[in-house]
Amino acid sequence: MVHKEGVIEQIALDLSGPRATGKVVRRFDLKSRSEGCVADDRTGLLYVAEDKVALWRFDTAPGRAMTPVKIADVDGVQLHKDAEGLAILPHGKDGGLLFASSQGDDSIAVFRLPGAEYAGAFRIAGGSIDGTEDTDGIALHAGDFGKDWPAGLFVAHDGENRDATGGKAPQNFKLVPLGEILAALGETAEREPE
Repeated sequence: MVHKEGVIEQIALDLSGPRATGKVVRRFDLKSRSEGCVADDRTGLLYVAEDKVALWRFDTAPGRAMTPVKIADVDGVQLHKDAEGLAILPHGKDGGLLFASSQGDDSIAVFRLPGAEYAGAFRIAGGSIDGTEDTDGIALHAGDFGKDWPAGLFVAHDGENRDATGGKAPQNFKLVPLGEILAALGETAEREPE
């Protein structure tokens, strides 16, 4: 569990009884606002965005220290404040891409796993509808979603939506073909065997 104040708690669930119960087994405090997080079930790693500071990686194995490893600074070059939503596109045993939304410049930074090397960044620009600004959360899924989405789907929250006249409209989500993003980054969507 990640709290807005920066506290990260690992909770052990007990599902043996008629009601699920939980017990905090480890806790770490980043000391400032934490935002998005995403867990990599393949590796047992948790990635956390600390708003104006960095992206962190935590090992969730209970027998290991809950020591954060900084994988990217909020440096105004690769990752801009405020670091917000995170999403993982897994490839193989521990590879893939980690996507991180940068609210400060309306971009999405991308890092190659497992080492978190910077792969590039992109923005969702306007066209027949407006692009995305002030993004809080992102999500993605590789797979065939039909002829318009053959390599998968990327979803981004749009915090500053505009209507056809340029006036303020309710917040919404923008859907982007994942294959187009990967092609622009020079990456591919590897799929696990079915």
